[in-house]
Amino acid sequence: MKNLERWLGAPGLEFFNENGKRDHPPESKTETEAKEKQKPYIKTKIIDIGYDEQSGNFWEMSIVYDEKLYQNILDEVVKFVSPSIMRTKGKEIGPIRIADDYIPIHYAFVDEPAYGEQARVVGTCSRCTIAEAKEKLDPLIASLKDSPLQNTSFNSETDVINQMDNTDLEKQLKAANDENDKNKKIVDELKAEIDEIKKKNKNLQMKITTMMTTKTKKTKNKRQQTKKLKKRKKKNKNLQQLFKK
Repeated sequence: MKNLERWLGAPGLEFFNENGKRDHPPESKTETEAKEKQKPYIKTKIIDIGYDEQSGNFWEMSIVYDEKLYQNILDEVVKFVSPSIMRTKGKEIGPIRIADDYIPIHYAFVDEPAYGEQARVVGTCSRCTIAEAKEKLDPLIASLKDSPLQNTSFNSETDVINQMDNTDLEKQLKAANDENDKNKKIVDELKAEIDEIKKKNKNLQMKITTMMTTKTKKTKNKRQQTKKLKKRKKKNKNLQQLFKK
């Protein structure tokens, strides 16, 4: 994940949607609006974050400020997390929205994980330092010991590590690329059909133009013949009157 350090200090939210499910709050149009609206739902704060090369997982460690939420985490009522960002630069490939650059907004505890069950809480440590938390959770996330914050103490606060797996995202991206290739083929076939129709229409238009030109010439010739006939009749009439005299 690009600019991983930007997540330090980002909040964790517990928000309930209209169906009573833990979810992200409604999307906002600006960073300022999003951060203002999410304030009532902040329950944790990220204090450390990293990437584990052995597993290919991103992880983060948070302080939990809410005792009820912490108990729900211990009881595995709350298990899954989902990050939320605001894209400042990116693209879309099929259903996948790629962020080349972004602003972290929050992560939310969710009942229905968008990134699969890999994005979840994997361990807790109550009333311990980050160093003690990492020692306890080291078998789960090997690269935790490399963090520069390992000696920071947080007194009686709770440290929680969330592991965010990028494997599902890679699979989704591949599927999206395959779908994009399939769609491109369909588009190319449609373009070829349209070009063929345009060609037929052009040929038909040329035939219509030729027919109209021919008809115009025939009409012009008929008018000229009618005019000549009228002149001849008039001349004959004049000759007849002359002989009568």
